[in-house]
Amino acid sequence: MPSRQLLWVRIREPITKAPGLDAACAAYISDQPLLLTALRPHRISFPSPKLGALATLDHSMWFHGPFDADDWLLYDMHAPFAGSGRALCFGHLYRPDTGQLVASCAQQGVLRLAKPTLKNKAALFAMRGAGLLDRLRAAALGWTSGGERGAGGHG
Repeated sequence: MPSRQLLWVRIREPITKAPGLDAACAAYISDQPLLLTALRPHRISFPSPKLGALATLDHSMWFHGPFDADDWLLYDMHAPFAGSGRALCFGHLYRPDTGQLVASCAQQGVLRLAKPTLKNKAALFAMRGAGLLDRLRAAALGWTSGGERGAGGHG
């Protein structure tokens, strides 16, 4: 199932108006969220201990009209394919004042799940709820919720 997300993006601080600088900034801000779009149907966010590798293989951009990278742009992204450890994603940047398409991009990347390990499972438990990892450790040591050893504890 294709994945889609919309995101408002801009460079946080005003930038000088040098030739090519707005395009370079658009390339920078368009990179990471585009590949992450492919993770959405799998309910994996970034960072995640479920994720073993995430890397851009190629990222191409086409510029269609003038824009300022320090003004808000609507970034419309979709990922029509994710499988076999790879993802293909496309994005479009629009000016909010005119609705004009100002840039398009395509990206292919590596997306690999982490190999299941005890450390990864513990990290998942920690991310799911505060204190869950502590409860697992306490249970393994035989501690009660009051911080004292339970009846099954040693020593």
